[in-house]
This record gives sequence, C-alpha cells and structure tokens, in this order.
Amino acid sequence: MAKTSVLVRFAAIGCMAAVGGTAAPASNGTSFTVTGRVPTICEVSLTTQRNAPLAPGENRIGVMTELCNNVGGYRLILAHPQGFHGGWILVDDRRVPIAEGAGQTVIIDSNTPGYAERQLGVYVEGPVTGEFPMTLYAEPKGPIF
Repeated sequence: MAKTSVLVRFAAIGCMAAVGGTAAPASNGTSFTVTGRVPTICEVSLTTQRNAPLAPGENRIGVMTELCNNVGGYRLILAHPQGFHGGWILVDDRRVPIAEGAGQTVIIDSNTPGYAERQLGVYVEGPVTGEFPMTLYAEPKGPIF
C-alpha cells in the first residue's frame, strides 16, 4: 500500500510539472556504479557411457564440459600414466600429443574465461593392458577470488 501512495504522489508531481510548464532540471552528470566480486569458478566435467577398455586406434570417451570465469584464462589438464607412448588426446577431432615423459598433458590452454562443450577421445597405437587411469581437471591461470 505504501508503494501505491508513493507512485500516486510521483504521478501527481509529474502532472503538476507538465501543467505548470516548468522544465525538468538538467542533469548534473552524477552517476553511480555497482561493483561486485564473484568467486572464481573453474571446473570441467565429463559425460560418458564408456565402460569398455581402450582398444588400439581411436576411442571416443564422451562430452567434456568446461567452465571457467577466471579473467586470466584457464588450462584443462589430463593426468595419465607416465610413459604412455604413441598416442594423443582428441579434443573435437583436434590432436593433442600426449606428453610422454610427464604424467599429465595440457589439452586446453585459454587466455580468456570460457564455456564450451567438446568431444573428448584418446588414440592409442597398441593394446593397453591393465588399468589406464585418467583424471581431467581445470586450473585457473589468473588471480583467484
């Protein structure tokens, strides 16, 4: 009810100004700014239906969804067994060579915030025996809030 009376008074003042023929005061250049700080969100997820072991050749893993609001950008990193030879990661059919001497490979390196859904796969040259654990994670590159 208080809102209604304020609106009625405002409308009445506007009508009086229009009837009286007075001009509205000129703007004095005053403005206001709203700022805020949101927490850094940098994450990646993988949707897959795959339960089969890796076979020689191309193996589709699933859909990778990445989201990072970090102003400095982000990296998506795939941790894998060290000593993995002769293969690559497929990101939307783009080949990313697996870092053979390291236990991880940077598959996306962005200098801006971003959101994307991409197909993820892995190519292996020979048979994979035993476990082949892989972990996918996102890492912000700039300041973290």
